[in-house]
Parts: sequence; C-alpha cells; structure tokens
Amino acid sequence: MNNGRSLYIAAVSDIHGRKYLPLYIKSLNEIRHVLNDIIVLVLAGDIVLKGDVNSASDVVRITSNILKDKPIIACIGNEEYDSILDELFRRYNGITWLNDNYFTLNVENIKIALIGSRGALDRPTSWQRRHIPGIEKVYRERVEKIKRLIEETKRTHDVIVLITHYAPTFKTLKGEPQRIWPVMGSSRLEEVIIKTKPHLVVHGHAHNSKVLYAEIDGVKVYNVSLPATKRITLINLREIIVKRKTTTLLDYFKV
Repeated sequence: MNNGRSLYIAAVSDIHGRKYLPLYIKSLNEIRHVLNDIIVLVLAGDIVLKGDVNSASDVVRITSNILKDKPIIACIGNEEYDSILDELFRRYNGITWLNDNYFTLNVENIKIALIGSRGALDRPTSWQRRHIPGIEKVYRERVEKIKRLIEETKRTHDVIVLITHYAPTFKTLKGEPQRIWPVMGSSRLEEVIIKTKPHLVVHGHAHNSKVLYAEIDGVKVYNVSLPATKRITLINLREIIVKRKTTTLLDYFKV
C-alpha cells in the first residue's frame, strides 16, 4: 500500500546546453502540477554541450526559477570534460555536483543516499584510448569505488539511489546499435547492482534507447536521457520503499 504523499525524484540527462533546451523547458512545464511532491531533481550528466561551461547557463537559470528551493543533484557526463570541472562546480554552485561520491538527503525521516558518478564502460572509446592514459584502469577502479560507496551507505542510510551517466546495464541500451553497447555502458556495473542491491538506479547517455526502464534482479533502472524520453522522468520513491520493505519481510518469513 502506498501511504502518504508521493515522494518524486525528477530525473533527466543529456540536455546538452541549448541543444535540447526547448524540449527541457517544455518538460519542466509539464511537471509543474507535482512540484510540491518533488523532493529532488537529478541531472544524470551532459548538462553542457561539448565542454562549453557557458552552454549550461540557461539550463541552470530556468531550472532554478521553476524549482525554486528544491535540491538539484548532478553527476558529470562525458561532455563535462575533466578540464572544465573546477569552473563548472564554481560557476553553478547551486547544484550539488557528484563525482564518485554521495550526498545525503533527509525527507520525512527517510535518510537517502544519492551516489553520483560518470560511470564506466566495458570498452573505452577510441578517443579515450588515445587521449586518456590508463583509462581501462580508471574504469575498473571506478566500478570498485561505486561498489564500496553502495556498501558503505547501506550501513548508514535507509534508501540508496545510484546515479551514473553511462548505462550500468545493457538492458536499457536496446535501440542503440548493439555493436557499440560496450562503449556506452558497463556489464560490470550490472554485476555490482546485483550484488549490492541499491533501491534505485538512474542513468543517461543512451539518446536512442527504446527501453527506458528495466529491472536487474529486482532493482529498478531508468534511462532518463531527454532525447530518448522526451520528458522528465518522475519516480515515486515511496512506492519503491514500500515494495522493498514488503519483499524483505516476505523473504524473512519465507512466504
């Protein structure tokens, strides 16, 4: 049973500055009727266009005007280049930026950990192999770090939300050419999700995906890439909490 008001996580990614700004504004206007029930806006990477810090200015301004004092949490995407991160974080400091770390949100005595990361790829892109020394090691270590963050926060928080830019499963990449799935996501992160069981996973990056929602061993995974969804995804966290609690009790009593 769903008791109490809805607790919506509003999630979107791949706005790419002004490229998809009109669609983003339209999508924001479409969720105005549930603004009171939104507890956080999650931006799952690629807010800027090709490393241009200025390109996010209208996105951030319009978002803040509509959401007012709602918290905004963002992970970095592949177009938030490492070289611009210091300026990006400094300039848009109204956003809580996550880069292989987590933020705690307390709502109605529920302690929520939002873990944010660019994520990992099973196979680095050809550009990454040429320009980023040791990128394979970076991805291996990031997968392990995400696993540790989930395990750590599960000891101290009630709800764990994993946010990555790259897809943490191939299930939500259907619609993209299958040959490029290894350079868009990570099957190794899927293994982490199965082992650690976060409550919810949100990702972006897959512009052409036709599968926007999947489950990995009972864990809900959403692709929130704006070019694919054409909207802001609303996820009712209360329903997920109630379902997980019920499942845990059923397992305990072996019903």
